Amino acid sequence: MHYSDQRSILPVIIQNPLLPTRYSSFHQINYEIHSGFTLDEETFIQKALAIIDNRLLDEKILQNMYQICGTSGCLFAPGVWSRSKLAKNKEYSGIHDLLRFQLMCLKLEIEENRFPVIHLYPTYEKSDTQAEGKLGCISCISHGSKFSIEGAFHIKLNQHNLDTTNEQIGNSIYWAGTIVHEMLHNLGHKHQINDYTDQWQINVFEKCFLYNGNYVS
Repeated sequence: MHYSDQRSILPVIIQNPLLPTRYSSFHQINYEIHSGFTLDEETFIQKALAIIDNRLLDEKILQNMYQICGTSGCLFAPGVWSRSKLAKNKEYSGIHDLLRFQLMCLKLEIEENRFPVIHLYPTYEKSDTQAEGKLGCISCISHGSKFSIEGAFHIKLNQHNLDTTNEQIGNSIYWAGTIVHEMLHNLGHKHQINDYTDQWQINVFEKCFLYNGNYVS
């Protein structure tokens, strides 16, 4: 467990991010692509991760989501809200602010190069399933003006649906959004089973990410 000062948030702008490897970081996110993917799949995943690196913590994405959702659309895995201790933090207004708090924590971790590792695992299933993220495996916990983060991101990508032959940027953006959706599952956010409508924060955030902060519901 480690702590960071909430009030030390500063923009991080690095013009030349490190070139990605199997275990690497960009200028913001850290990741590990686990064995079992082909080289083409690894390259494709890295392109998607580069988009995540560029967009995930952009404030306009989050604001776009709140413009659509307001204070509604929150659904969490059991224990996620209580574990965050955010109810005791007067700087936040309620359960709808959990994602705002979580993304703020992730931003602050960038400064110390401590962004939680995104673990990506291969799986193969002849189905429409694109990816699967372990629910609530990473926690952002409020300690007044400080916070701690416990856990890491764990996501399975279905190789059956990874279309590495499609080199159009839209395909990379689509998979970046898919990974982001699973990252939010990792953070404890949910939607009802097979309900990908704009009723839920997690779904709207993914669409705001895909549209780079310009999504209209």
